[in-house]
Amino acid sequence: MIEITTDGKRILCRFAYDRKLVNQVKTVPGARWHSDTKTWRFPLTMDTCRMFRKVFGDQLKVLPALTVWAKAETEKESSMEKFREGAKADLGRVSDKAPRLRNLARHSFSRGGK
Repeated sequence: MIEITTDGKRILCRFAYDRKLVNQVKTVPGARWHSDTKTWRFPLTMDTCRMFRKVFGDQLKVLPALTVWAKAETEKESSMEKFREGAKADLGRVSDKAPRLRNLARHSFSRGGK
């Protein structure tokens, strides 16, 4: 069993020593060993969380602090995706009107802006 949590700045990982697990942990980008706390530390990103799930599957235990952080991040990602979709729709509407706007601008400039 491998446990991950967060201190609010990074992901912290602990497990009973096992050479195979050490090698697997090293495959997660950003792995850094801290001997004073006997923890592995990683960047606090959703990509890192997803990589842990991919590498460790059912062996992974996500502690509450990281679960709370990940839920908030997932909501942010969802909001950003909705924003992007809305922006694409707006851009599509502007693109549809672009030929009319160009013609209007040409007409206005050719008449001296009147």
